[in-house]
Amino acid sequence: MPPKARIVFVDYPPVVAMTDIVCPKLPLAPWEVAEAAAVADSLAAVTAQAAHATGSVLVQPSQAGKAHTVCSADPWLQGFPGSPPYHPTLAGKQGVADLVVAALR
Repeated sequence: MPPKARIVFVDYPPVVAMTDIVCPKLPLAPWEVAEAAAVADSLAAVTAQAAHATGSVLVQPSQAGKAHTVCSADPWLQGFPGSPPYHPTLAGKQGVADLVVAALR
């Protein structure tokens, strides 16, 4: 009997978007915001390539989370300072969990 396991790649919600304006929870210079967004996009692209290359399920909080960056009204990640900074809030954990469950249905 073949294994019934499914491999799921889950990328990370973005801390910032290119269009974000620096806010008190995000003490970065505008060029640092752009750089952070570019790095996040690159990591999401590599994760997607790995998932597609292996026939795995891909869950993309990187896309769904663009409306939930640190400076948004409903952030999925804590700002700075945070405990720990730039890690998921309760809303972020629930948002990612909902995406995983939906992908596995």
